[in-house]
Amino acid sequence: MLKRARVCAWAVSALFLMAAPAESFVLISEVLADPPSIGGDANQDGIISSSGDEFVELYNVSEDQVDLVGWSIHDALAERHVFGAGSIIGPWSTVVVFGGSPALFAAPSWYKASNGGLNLNNTGDIARLYDPQKTLIDEFRFGAEGGRDVSLIRVSPRYDAKVTVSLGEAFSPGRTDYPLSMAVPEPATWSLFIMAFSLAGGRLRKSNS
Repeated sequence: MLKRARVCAWAVSALFLMAAPAESFVLISEVLADPPSIGGDANQDGIISSSGDEFVELYNVSEDQVDLVGWSIHDALAERHVFGAGSIIGPWSTVVVFGGSPALFAAPSWYKASNGGLNLNNTGDIARLYDPQKTLIDEFRFGAEGGRDVSLIRVSPRYDAKVTVSLGEAFSPGRTDYPLSMAVPEPATWSLFIMAFSLAGGRLRKSNS
């Protein structure tokens, strides 16, 4: 029985370690679904646009650079952006994907949605982040608070986290002063972790019977 328990424990640890790459620490940190009609030029192109100034911000809560090529951002309905060649997110850094802009961005960490826009619903939506294998890395859910002319920011690293309306400023794309506690494995990691523990528990109960 002890030997089986050790094997199960080893399996749990192995699954968890294999499912926790550097990408586990890339989170959706801020979303602007409803750019304000006054002062709402979030992408700094000189034009206030209800679609072009929408954005989804990613934050890398780790000391590792992450290659974003092939990663994608979706809303509740469809894929809205795919990161192309040369897309990276540096340690403790952000990248921001805007709905659109006729101007060229000066900052290499700012992108235009590759599929024509983000199409975020002001009355409630879900921004999802996937890696190239279509593994769900993070999701950011919001309701009617999305329509208050300000961005929403993550206040907890949990994947069922509540979000809060940005205070003191309407939006802050590119901000990096997020807490270290934001670091947390992605949903797929937790699923494998729970599955492995369930398997281990079942093995132990069987050996005890």
